[in-house]
Amino acid sequence: MDTSPSVWRATVTRLESVNINCIIVWAGWWNPDHTINYADSPTTWTQFINTVKAVNPNFVVLALVNGDGIDISDSTNRTMMLNAVQQLLTSAPFDGINDDLETFNGTNQNLIDYWQAEASMVKGMGEIATVDLGVDWTYTIEDVYPYLTNFNYVMPMFYWTIEDSNALSYWNRILSNSPVPVIMGLDVNQNEMNNFPLSKQLSWIDQAMASSPHSNLAGFAIWAYDYWDNSGGKSKDFAAWANWATKGSVPSPTPTPLEAPIITAAIIAIVVVAAALLFKKKVKKNNG
Repeated sequence: MDTSPSVWRATVTRLESVNINCIIVWAGWWNPDHTINYADSPTTWTQFINTVKAVNPNFVVLALVNGDGIDISDSTNRTMMLNAVQQLLTSAPFDGINDDLETFNGTNQNLIDYWQAEASMVKGMGEIATVDLGVDWTYTIEDVYPYLTNFNYVMPMFYWTIEDSNALSYWNRILSNSPVPVIMGLDVNQNEMNNFPLSKQLSWIDQAMASSPHSNLAGFAIWAYDYWDNSGGKSKDFAAWANWATKGSVPSPTPTPLEAPIITAAIIAIVVVAAALLFKKKVKKNNG
C-alpha cells in the first residue's frame, strides 16, 4: 500500500463510504522481555493519524499489539507490559489500544488480571480499551469472557473455528458471556476461513440476528485491509460488505472498525511480518 498522505485520505474516504469509521493500526508485537517491538515510528503514526483526523476528526484510530507465547505468570512481567502499553499510547495521538495477545504462558486468571489492569489503565488515560478474543481456542469463552468487565469493547475473532454447523451456537455463547459491548470480528483472508468468503460470514450474522438478537452487539471488525483490495478477486468481499444492509442497522454509537495493519512505511517488510504472524497463529491453533 502506498504510504502517501493522499492515499491515506482516499482510504479514509473509501472506508467512510461503507459505514467504517475506525482503523486499528498494527503498531507492533510483544517481545519476550515484555517490551513492544514497534512496527513503525511514532512520527509515522502521528502523520497518519493527523491525516485521518483532517478528513474526519471523529474517525477513531486504535493501536494494535499482538503476541504469542508471552509469559504473563508473574506480576512483574504484567506490570512491565502495562508500562509498555502506556508508553506506546503516549508516543502518538492514538485514541486507544487493541490488545491481541493470542497465546501466553500462565493461567487464565493471569490473563484476566493483566487485561483488566490494562483496560483500567487505558481508560484512566482517557482512551478506548479493546481486546481481541479467541473463540474456544487458548481458553474457552466461558472461562475468560465474563470476567473482562473493564474494557470499553471486546472483539471476539468470529472466524477460524466458525462454520455453518456452529455459527449460531458460538454467536449466542459470545454475546451471552460478554459483560461489555461486543464488536464481532470478521475475516476477509479466505485462507484463514477455510475458503469461506466474507459473504458467507455475513449470512451467518444475518441468520443469527434474525433468530437470536442481543442488545450488547455494538458493531463489526474486519481483518484486514491488506486482504481487502481490488486484486485477485478480493473486490468481491468489498462489494459484499458495501452491499450488506445489516452493517448500518446496529443501533449503537460504537465505531465500526476495520483492522488495517499496513498503513505506514516499509510496506514490504510489514506485509511479510504480518503474514508470518498470521500463519504462525493459525498453525498453533490447528495443532492444538
